Amino acid sequence: MLDRLSPGRAFGELAVLNCSLRLASVIAVESSEVLEIGKADLEEVLDAHPADVRRMLGSLARSLTLAKEELATHASRLEHEVRRRTADLHESQLEVVRRLGRAAESRDYGTGSHITRMSRIAHLLARAAGSDPDEGEQLLQAAPLHDVGKIGIPDAVLLKPGPLDPDEWEQMRSTPRSERSCSRAAARPWFSSDR
Repeated sequence: MLDRLSPGRAFGELAVLNCSLRLASVIAVESSEVLEIGKADLEEVLDAHPADVRRMLGSLARSLTLAKEELATHASRLEHEVRRRTADLHESQLEVVRRLGRAAESRDYGTGSHITRMSRIAHLLARAAGSDPDEGEQLLQAAPLHDVGKIGIPDAVLLKPGPLDPDEWEQMRSTPRSERSCSRAAARPWFSSDR
Protein backbone atom coordinates (compact mmCIF):
# COMPACT_ATOMS: atom_id res chain seq x y z
CA MET A 1 0.00 0.00 0.00
CA LEU A 2 1.46 3.37 -0.97
CA ASP A 3 -0.36 5.44 1.61
CA ARG A 4 -3.58 5.54 3.56
CA LEU A 5 -5.46 8.70 2.71
CA SER A 6 -7.72 10.46 5.15
CA PRO A 7 -10.00 13.41 4.45
CA GLY A 8 -7.97 16.44 3.42
CA ARG A 9 -4.86 14.44 2.55
CA ALA A 10 -3.43 13.87 -0.90
CA PHE A 11 -0.79 11.60 -2.36
CA GLY A 12 0.73 11.79 -5.78
CA GLU A 13 3.78 11.83 -8.04
CA LEU A 14 5.21 15.23 -8.79
CA ALA A 15 8.58 14.44 -10.32
CA VAL A 16 7.63 12.03 -13.08
CA LEU A 17 4.53 13.47 -14.68
CA ASN A 18 4.73 12.54 -18.33
CA CYS A 19 2.74 10.65 -20.93
CA SER A 20 4.13 7.21 -19.96
CA LEU A 21 1.69 4.52 -18.95
CA ARG A 22 1.80 3.40 -15.32
CA LEU A 23 0.52 0.23 -13.72
CA ALA A 24 -0.23 -0.13 -10.04
CA SER A 25 -2.05 -2.53 -7.79
CA VAL A 26 -4.31 -0.82 -5.30
CA ILE A 27 -6.16 -2.52 -2.49
CA ALA A 28 -8.88 -0.47 -0.86
CA VAL A 29 -9.01 -0.99 2.90
CA GLU A 30 -11.80 1.52 3.33
CA SER A 31 -14.43 3.00 1.08
CA SER A 32 -12.52 4.97 -1.50
CA GLU A 33 -12.91 6.75 -4.77
CA VAL A 34 -10.61 6.61 -7.80
CA LEU A 35 -10.09 9.72 -9.88
CA GLU A 36 -8.32 9.89 -13.21
CA ILE A 37 -7.01 13.26 -14.24
CA GLY A 38 -4.57 14.47 -16.87
CA LYS A 39 -1.46 16.57 -16.36
CA ALA A 40 -3.18 19.87 -17.11
CA ASP A 41 -6.00 19.07 -14.69
CA LEU A 42 -3.49 18.06 -12.01
CA GLU A 43 -1.59 21.33 -12.45
CA GLU A 44 -4.88 23.20 -11.97
CA VAL A 45 -5.62 21.21 -8.81
CA LEU A 46 -2.09 21.81 -7.48
CA ASP A 47 -2.34 25.56 -8.22
CA ALA A 48 -5.66 25.68 -6.38
CA HIS A 49 -4.33 23.84 -3.28
CA PRO A 50 -0.82 25.16 -2.42
CA ALA A 51 -0.99 23.83 1.14
CA ASP A 52 -1.49 20.28 -0.18
CA VAL A 53 1.42 20.80 -2.58
CA ARG A 54 3.64 21.91 0.31
CA ARG A 55 2.52 18.88 2.33
CA MET A 56 3.25 16.54 -0.62
CA LEU A 57 6.64 18.17 -1.21
CA GLY A 58 7.45 17.88 2.50
CA SER A 59 6.55 14.20 2.44
CA LEU A 60 8.65 13.69 -0.68
CA ALA A 61 11.58 15.61 0.86
CA ARG A 62 11.43 13.44 4.01
CA SER A 63 11.36 10.29 1.89
CA LEU A 64 14.32 11.49 -0.18
CA THR A 65 16.27 12.46 2.95
CA LEU A 66 15.67 9.04 4.51
CA ALA A 67 16.66 7.32 1.25
CA LYS A 68 19.83 9.45 1.06
CA GLU A 69 20.75 8.59 4.68
CA GLU A 70 20.09 4.92 3.98
CA LEU A 71 22.34 5.05 0.89
CA ALA A 72 25.09 6.81 2.86
CA THR A 73 24.90 4.16 5.61
CA HIS A 74 24.99 1.38 3.03
CA ALA A 75 27.94 2.99 1.22
CA SER A 76 29.81 3.29 4.52
CA ARG A 77 29.20 -0.39 5.28
CA LEU A 78 30.38 -1.35 1.80
CA GLU A 79 33.54 0.78 2.12
CA HIS A 80 34.30 -0.85 5.48
CA GLU A 81 33.78 -4.32 3.96
CA VAL A 82 36.02 -3.49 0.98
CA ARG A 83 38.77 -2.25 3.33
CA ARG A 84 38.45 -5.39 5.47
CA ARG A 85 38.55 -7.74 2.49
CA THR A 86 41.43 -5.82 0.91
CA ALA A 87 43.40 -6.17 4.16
CA ASP A 88 42.58 -9.90 4.24
CA LEU A 89 43.73 -10.28 0.63
CA HIS A 90 46.93 -8.35 1.33
CA GLU A 91 47.66 -10.55 4.35
CA SER A 92 47.01 -13.68 2.26
CA GLN A 93 49.46 -12.46 -0.39
CA LEU A 94 52.10 -11.78 2.25
CA GLU A 95 51.52 -15.25 3.69
CA VAL A 96 52.17 -16.78 0.25
CA VAL A 97 55.40 -14.76 -0.02
CA ARG A 98 56.50 -15.82 3.47
CA ARG A 99 55.78 -19.48 2.73
CA LEU A 100 57.64 -19.38 -0.59
CA GLY A 101 60.55 -17.71 1.18
CA ARG A 102 60.51 -20.43 3.85
CA ALA A 103 60.35 -23.11 1.14
CA ALA A 104 63.48 -21.65 -0.52
CA GLU A 105 65.13 -21.27 2.89
CA SER A 106 64.40 -24.89 3.83
CA ARG A 107 66.36 -26.11 0.81
CA ASP A 108 69.61 -24.64 2.11
CA TYR A 109 69.97 -24.54 5.88
CA GLY A 110 72.74 -21.97 5.75
CA THR A 111 70.60 -19.27 4.13
CA GLY A 112 67.93 -18.68 6.79
CA SER A 113 69.50 -15.58 8.30
CA HIS A 114 70.72 -14.55 4.83
CA ILE A 115 67.11 -14.19 3.65
CA THR A 116 66.15 -12.15 6.72
CA ARG A 117 69.23 -9.94 6.29
CA MET A 118 68.47 -9.43 2.58
CA SER A 119 64.92 -8.34 3.41
CA ARG A 120 66.02 -5.84 6.02
CA ILE A 121 68.87 -4.49 3.89
CA ALA A 122 66.54 -4.03 0.90
CA HIS A 123 64.11 -2.15 3.14
CA LEU A 124 66.83 0.06 4.66
CA LEU A 125 68.34 0.81 1.25
CA ALA A 126 64.92 1.81 -0.11
CA ARG A 127 64.37 4.15 2.84
CA ALA A 128 67.89 5.61 2.53
CA ALA A 129 67.32 6.18 -1.20
CA GLY A 130 64.16 8.16 -0.38
CA SER A 131 61.71 5.63 -1.77
CA ASP A 132 58.06 5.80 -0.95
CA PRO A 133 57.40 4.08 2.45
CA ASP A 134 55.02 1.64 0.75
CA GLU A 135 57.70 0.63 -1.75
CA GLY A 136 60.16 0.06 1.11
CA GLU A 137 57.60 -2.15 2.83
CA GLN A 138 57.01 -4.05 -0.40
CA LEU A 139 60.76 -4.70 -0.74
CA LEU A 140 60.88 -5.91 2.86
CA GLN A 141 58.10 -8.38 2.13
CA ALA A 142 59.22 -9.48 -1.37
CA ALA A 143 62.98 -9.78 -0.78
CA PRO A 144 62.69 -13.33 0.65
CA LEU A 145 61.76 -14.44 -2.86
CA HIS A 146 65.15 -13.53 -4.31
CA ASP A 147 66.34 -17.13 -3.84
CA VAL A 148 63.08 -18.91 -4.66
CA GLY A 149 64.77 -20.48 -7.71
CA LYS A 150 66.64 -22.78 -5.30
CA ILE A 151 63.46 -24.80 -5.01
CA GLY A 152 64.22 -26.30 -8.44
CA ILE A 153 67.85 -27.26 -7.65
CA PRO A 154 68.41 -30.91 -6.63
CA ASP A 155 69.60 -31.39 -3.04
CA ALA A 156 72.71 -33.22 -4.29
CA VAL A 157 73.82 -29.98 -5.98
CA LEU A 158 72.42 -27.39 -3.56
CA LEU A 159 73.75 -29.07 -0.43
CA LYS A 160 76.99 -30.44 -1.89
CA PRO A 161 79.79 -29.78 0.64
CA GLY A 162 82.64 -29.63 -1.90
CA PRO A 163 83.23 -27.73 -5.13
CA LEU A 164 80.64 -27.99 -7.90
CA ASP A 165 81.51 -29.51 -11.27
CA PRO A 166 80.60 -27.59 -14.49
CA ASP A 167 77.20 -29.30 -14.87
CA GLU A 168 76.32 -28.51 -11.25
CA TRP A 169 77.38 -24.88 -11.74
CA GLU A 170 75.07 -24.73 -14.76
CA GLN A 171 72.21 -26.00 -12.60
CA MET A 172 72.99 -23.34 -9.96
CA ARG A 173 73.08 -20.64 -12.65
CA SER A 174 69.59 -21.67 -13.71
CA THR A 175 68.06 -20.31 -10.48
CA PRO A 176 67.73 -16.73 -11.79
CA ARG A 177 65.88 -18.08 -14.86
CA SER A 178 63.53 -20.04 -12.56
CA GLU A 179 62.98 -16.97 -10.40
CA ARG A 180 62.23 -14.79 -13.45
CA SER A 181 59.76 -17.29 -14.86
CA CYS A 182 57.97 -17.43 -11.47
CA SER A 183 57.89 -13.67 -11.03
CA ARG A 184 56.92 -12.77 -14.62
CA ALA A 185 53.47 -14.22 -14.07
CA ALA A 186 52.96 -12.10 -10.95
CA ALA A 187 50.19 -9.52 -11.02
CA ARG A 188 51.80 -7.41 -8.27
CA PRO A 189 54.56 -5.11 -9.59
CA TRP A 190 56.87 -5.82 -6.66
CA PHE A 191 56.87 -9.55 -7.46
CA SER A 192 57.77 -8.94 -11.06
CA SER A 193 61.32 -9.30 -12.31
CA ASP A 194 60.51 -7.06 -15.29
CA ARG A 195 60.73 -3.86 -13.24
